[in-house]
Amino acid sequence: GHIPYCCGYGLSECSPLVTFSSMEKQQMGSPGHAITDVSLKIMDPEPETGIGELCVKGPNVMKGYYRDEEATRRSFTADGWFITGDRGYLDEDGYLFITGRSKNVIVCSSGENIYPEAVEAKLIESIYVEEALVHMMDDRLVARVFPNYTYLESIGNGDRDEADISTDLSKILEDVRVEVNNKLPSYSRIARIIEQPSPFMKTPTNKIKRAEYVPDY
Repeated sequence: GHIPYCCGYGLSECSPLVTFSSMEKQQMGSPGHAITDVSLKIMDPEPETGIGELCVKGPNVMKGYYRDEEATRRSFTADGWFITGDRGYLDEDGYLFITGRSKNVIVCSSGENIYPEAVEAKLIESIYVEEALVHMMDDRLVARVFPNYTYLESIGNGDRDEADISTDLSKILEDVRVEVNNKLPSYSRIARIIEQPSPFMKTPTNKIKRAEYVPDY
């Protein structure tokens, strides 16, 4: 049968829930609106998109990091808003949309912000892609892709040699690149896809350890 679920957003420093989306009303792509007694603010929003640093204020927010006054100071604005480290925007109904982590944002040569998580989400929509990581390399946007080898093997021919399979995979990944680029603004299009032969190293919360793969992260 169907399993009902609700979307939400939170982090440890906020005990942890910040937003919640009820069963009755949801916005596609949003983890909901602020919970009771909690306020959200977008700091320094981009003029065109409204995307900026997500800040939170409420009784759920921590007093500070234990015995780390410097980290605590960096995590709050002068007027007491907690800086989450996430970037996003609020719609006219107060629903939050998250575009990515602030430290992951790539500023391209023309000045636009590229949100790698948004590009990665487009990549993993493909049945051929299991995991993806997007970053800059030699001033070009590249995508490291761990292919869905299980699916590729299921549609492959057991009589072909490794060279044939490699050629097919290269063509498949190039087709994925072209398809994804057609959905992206020109400044955030992928110049190259690199095959990642094994799953990416992950954190305990199953997030890719970007520092292991992104130069100067």
